[in-house]
Amino acid sequence: MDVPRGHFAYLAEGIAEVVDVPVVACNRINSPTIAERILQRGKAQLIGMSRGFIADPELPEKVRAGKNETIRNCIGCNLGCLDKVFLLEPVICAINPLAGYEYERKIGPPGKGNIAVIGAGPAGMETARILKLRGFDVTLYEKDDRVGGLLNLASKVPLRGEFATYVVHMERELNRLGVKLKLGHRATVEALVESKYDAIVCATGTIASAPPIDGVEMAHVTSAYNVIGREMENLRKVSILGASALGCYAALDLASRATRVDLFSFGNRVGDDIGLSTRWVIMKALKERKIKIREEEKIDQITSSYLMLDGGEETTLVKTNTVVTASKPQPRTRLIEKLEAAGISVELVGSVKRSMNLLDCVHDAFSFANGFNP
Repeated sequence: MDVPRGHFAYLAEGIAEVVDVPVVACNRINSPTIAERILQRGKAQLIGMSRGFIADPELPEKVRAGKNETIRNCIGCNLGCLDKVFLLEPVICAINPLAGYEYERKIGPPGKGNIAVIGAGPAGMETARILKLRGFDVTLYEKDDRVGGLLNLASKVPLRGEFATYVVHMERELNRLGVKLKLGHRATVEALVESKYDAIVCATGTIASAPPIDGVEMAHVTSAYNVIGREMENLRKVSILGASALGCYAALDLASRATRVDLFSFGNRVGDDIGLSTRWVIMKALKERKIKIREEEKIDQITSSYLMLDGGEETTLVKTNTVVTASKPQPRTRLIEKLEAAGISVELVGSVKRSMNLLDCVHDAFSFANGFNP
């Protein structure tokens, strides 16, 4: 994802200048537009795709039929392909839950009923898509004014912009299939009851959490969810508490807007939840942006101007103006609890059940929606 589309075509074109056999350009060519642009330059004669065909095996036929807008473009996340290869596991795909499961997974039998799906993140979108393909009437609720959930946040981080490609594709698919989208609409128990749905599926995802540190409630403390991609002034010296993918992404995003960024890992390996083929890219980017990684640090207290670190016999003070928490997110269960309190049965899908990455969310949603029987 960090490599621009078609970036290595120049290598094939350089070879084509000195040989008299056809040359294939490949790597990070994930759309017919990029492929055609390379061919039109008149140097490479052929285009090679691998991950693009894993994400959408029907890509050639869609191009031939003039349906480019329906292509599920590879986003270069590597979660199901390269990361699996490095672990000597079968290749699958984060955004195509059928890839690698062609013999085991098929779209389920026709269904009938009026279904509400709450939350239009990756799990909610995939749930709505599969249920609609099976014939259910599906209404997808989303409190924000667009689908995508936290993928919209992730796409604003440097080197992670391709997440937006998947969101755009899914929005097109949901509209094409006729899923009823209620955007900017926070679902309530009363509205759901009034609509008399045959089933309610909650894909409400996660909310930010804060570590149990004195001072975490102070005004200059905020969460990574609140800062990524947003214009914020007077950040100055920033301390990020938590160095998982969320903390690393926050650090990359804030590096250009802060005078200094310290990333505290709390003893865990930095970026431990980032895929094998991506982690080194993120670590390199952190280094290039001069982000200071502080490992094995214990923070005792947050004050108005400092972090107080427990150094054993003495306390160390780290000057900070803005503190960003990037702790493990917690499931967003408020609506679920209200529904259950009202005696209404609800199904759960995606990261509201447990911590999941994009691949886990999409595959969990597919499995649920494909086997769903109200």
